[in-house]
Amino acid sequence: MFVSLKALIKDAIDKKGSSVTKIAPALHMPARTLYFRLKDPDTFTVGELKIIARVLKIKPEDILRAIMGKELNV
Repeated sequence: MFVSLKALIKDAIDKKGSSVTKIAPALHMPARTLYFRLKDPDTFTVGELKIIARVLKIKPEDILRAIMGKELNV
């Protein structure tokens, strides 16, 4: 099942019981930047996605799946 990168990140933030404003400092970015990135997920850098995966405990393959928009054979 396809999940967008935006939905994946927002779901992880919700599961952590947090918010974009609270989680942004842990991701080393201002909340405003995180809101912008979520609005246009193609603007995330690889480094930012690595930090997001670590902080929000998202499997890297789930992020890659969301970016590619399909199942992966890994």
